[in-house]
Amino acid sequence: MATPGLTPPGSTGYGGALDFSARTLGGLVNSVETFLTMSTTAAQVVGNNADRVGLLIMNTGSPQVFISLSNSPSTTQGILLAGLGGFFSINVRDDFTLTERSWSGIATTGTPSLYVLEIIRILSPTQVPSL
Repeated sequence: MATPGLTPPGSTGYGGALDFSARTLGGLVNSVETFLTMSTTAAQVVGNNADRVGLLIMNTGSPQVFISLSNSPSTTQGILLAGLGGFFSINVRDDFTLTERSWSGIATTGTPSLYVLEIIRILSPTQVPSL
């Protein structure tokens, strides 16, 4: 017998992962990819977003990149993203409000590329172009 008010798993029609996300986060989620070119001048990687629940930043270039919550990261302090695959990943369940904060970065030399994947909670399906 079904419990009144509870929807059985998978009954939303979105699939298991999206159904789990909606139940856990109180809304649907959207994935946003960005490709950035960094330089030896500090620049913002992602801005503040109170609905961001997951963040992945990967260095796809050769030179090292440092990222930081500071608006002016340095090439000697912060979180090191090694060249050719160094990455940083956080999620709201493990890292709480760090996911919503603004992150900046700086390259030690050259102009490496970053791959950025943001998982953003949304409250309306119309905010997701693929639904």
